[in-house]
Amino acid sequence: MMKGMVERRMRQSVYAIASFWYTAWINAGSPDLKKLTKKEFSQSELKEFEQLTDAWKKGATAGKENDCH
Repeated sequence: MMKGMVERRMRQSVYAIASFWYTAWINAGSPDLKKLTKKEFSQSELKEFEQLTDAWKKGATAGKENDCH
């Protein structure tokens, strides 16, 4: 009935928040974020990160398919 309005607004909200954070990072001089933590990642965590990055680059999404694109 709402023709994907909730999903569309959620996507717009995520994009807006990401834009705010990115702008703040740029305005701060693009500092190296790797220096914020000294955590070492396990091999399984690194592999999962690579898989998520590959899926993101391919435009693959997980979750409910809808008609709000």
